[in-house]
Amino acid sequence: MTVKRISLELWEQCKVVVLGIITHEGIPEMKGLVTPISYVGLKTFYFDITNYQIEASFFELPVTGIICYYNQTIFKSVTINGHIHLLTKEEVQHIQISQKINSSAKCQILQFTSQNGTLYSDYKTHLFDI
Repeated sequence: MTVKRISLELWEQCKVVVLGIITHEGIPEMKGLVTPISYVGLKTFYFDITNYQIEASFFELPVTGIICYYNQTIFKSVTINGHIHLLTKEEVQHIQISQKINSSAKCQILQFTSQNGTLYSDYKTHLFDI
């Protein structure tokens, strides 16, 4: 089984992920735990941050970010690097229709577009491109 397939299967088991940004100094800064509302493979993820204590102003301009998810039972975790941006109202309406997402009119949705990832499994690190 490929590293990307293992990472996708692990994603499908996850209920909550850690969302963070990479500061201008290159330091990861975790912003919170979020629940994904939709995804397209490992390439694009959508998160509704309306009910979380995350300031949307961090994401008004596209920023470099990371998402981390794991399964503590089987000791595997994945960190994916990419870009995060806050969708406009028009983009939210389009996503709600195309991805069949039911959310409120005042929702704030982040789009995370992946670039590459790291699978941590069996005390080894496996890098992969997306």
